[in-house]
Amino acid sequence: MLDGIRVLDLSRVIAGPYCAMLLGDLGADVVKVERPGRGDDLRYLRGGKDGMSAPFAGCNRNKRGIVVDLQKPEGAKLVFELARRADVVLENFLPGVAAKLGLGYEQVSAANPRVVYASVTGFGQDGPYARRPGYNTIAQGMSGIMGLTGMPGQPPTRVGASVSDLAGSWVAFGMINAALVHRERTGRGQHVDVNLLASSMALLPDPAAIYLESRQRPKREGNRNPALTPAEAYPTKDGWLNVVLLNEDQYARLCEVIGDPELKAPHFATNTLRLENYEEFRARMDAALRRATTAEWVERMEKGQIAAGPIYEFDEVFDDPQVRHLGLVAEFEQPGLGIARVLGFPSRASATPASIRRPAPLIGEHTDEVLRELGLTPDAIDRLVAAGVVARG
Repeated sequence: MLDGIRVLDLSRVIAGPYCAMLLGDLGADVVKVERPGRGDDLRYLRGGKDGMSAPFAGCNRNKRGIVVDLQKPEGAKLVFELARRADVVLENFLPGVAAKLGLGYEQVSAANPRVVYASVTGFGQDGPYARRPGYNTIAQGMSGIMGLTGMPGQPPTRVGASVSDLAGSWVAFGMINAALVHRERTGRGQHVDVNLLASSMALLPDPAAIYLESRQRPKREGNRNPALTPAEAYPTKDGWLNVVLLNEDQYARLCEVIGDPELKAPHFATNTLRLENYEEFRARMDAALRRATTAEWVERMEKGQIAAGPIYEFDEVFDDPQVRHLGLVAEFEQPGLGIARVLGFPSRASATPASIRRPAPLIGEHTDEVLRELGLTPDAIDRLVAAGVVARG
């Protein structure tokens, strides 16, 4: 889909790099710029050795990697030349840092009016928190996600994944592609301002609407939907099962599947009545579902056209037949790591599917190659290396 689109990735860790990787999966030519020495901090997460870790491989495939010292004027000038030729520039510096380096939107767009320039920050380009560093857990806490998550009466709980980083990635991915479409219509690029706080809050449209209407602070409900029942996690003979219903036709089918006549009692006949008698209803459901295994209930619920599914421990997810069928795990040879097994692109396209064409780059692996494309001679590149402006792998 994005064959021929050139992306300059100046970002690091997850939110920016994952977005750039998605663009690369769809065919874009992505050049990742890293600092001398350590490079991207994600290279060393979870015991990464020699500058390569599984998380880095999982967020940086389909990129070429170069090392440039942006603190040196010559280095910033080289990257500016890359930006001048790029269709997309992606950065996650604190606001104002890119401009100080001569790489801000105003500077790049003056030389390249068609550029789509995306900034991903914790809190946006302006406002009282703009200069604060922002990470996944900070955004989870300030967005309300942690306030909603956790068991009743227990403290706020972090969602066990980088959901705020990834929310920022997906918002940036969508906005960049929309801006590219707009550019094709008008010939002009634009600045896309994405932040983790707003992106995280965008994951909460329904609780936000409820709160803004009622002005009542929602309670932490654990695994329960407070507006519906059954719509939560239930223990089975050997594990846990999610069951979710939305109407009374579905409830009638559930009663037949479970086979407990008490569930047909008049005071359980509607969702409102089940909520009013929640403790009794929950006890009946618990007792009924403990009589069979999770797999048995999933099979029965499927036959009864009831929405239900197992609650996996993480190591069970990848053995699921549907996960296997969808091919959600990608495998490739990753220099510095061996065989990398990571999540692939999560969507299919009939004509131009996503693909993995290259592994994540070693630090500075493509410095010479990219600089030659800028017209530099081997002697000129050697001089830059000797001066510490750039570095090779």
